[in-house]
Amino acid sequence: MSDKPPQKRLPLLTAAEITAVQQERLQTGRSLLGVNDGLVALKATLAATGRLDSSVIVFLSDNGFLFGEHRMVKKGEPYEEASRVPFTVRWAGTPGRTEGNAISSVDLSATVCALAGTQPPGHDGLDLTPLLRGGRSVRDAAYIEPPGSGWDALRTPTFKYVEYGTGDRELYDLAHDPFEMQNLAHVPAQAPTIASLSARLAQLRP
Repeated sequence: MSDKPPQKRLPLLTAAEITAVQQERLQTGRSLLGVNDGLVALKATLAATGRLDSSVIVFLSDNGFLFGEHRMVKKGEPYEEASRVPFTVRWAGTPGRTEGNAISSVDLSATVCALAGTQPPGHDGLDLTPLLRGGRSVRDAAYIEPPGSGWDALRTPTFKYVEYGTGDRELYDLAHDPFEMQNLAHVPAQAPTIASLSARLAQLRP
């Protein structure tokens, strides 16, 4: 943890804390069984009423959660466990596949409006219908900014770059360090990468 910003250098979890977070994770998983039952019932109802093939089903979450990773039990952090969420779409007639490039939850409103044949009054997201039809990803990076967090970040397919209001930075090579264990923000050889990502992040800020 020594390469993390000072506010992230947390102590090891105690045995009691580990037991508590394991129990919380178990109960969270159990609660999702009800969500699964609801989705099954929804799909069955759409099929029974002849509307399944004309419906688009989207499943996503508003945030991820850290269950002890990086010594944290919380949301609203830049690390993968808290910032990446499932984003699953079922659209009749489209082949099933996994999209590896960046998609953002802000793209949902633009996509739903496009599917409905309307234009949103104003949005920051991108229309993902070309991607749903089998095309290429329309986004090569995602901007991350939880409200009131004091940081924002840029996630590309290979890097996560974070800037804090304190001036601290984090950089992770996700291709070689998927668990974000080594902060490269202070590695001189990464200066060109940091400059490029910082400039891109500044462009995406509202």
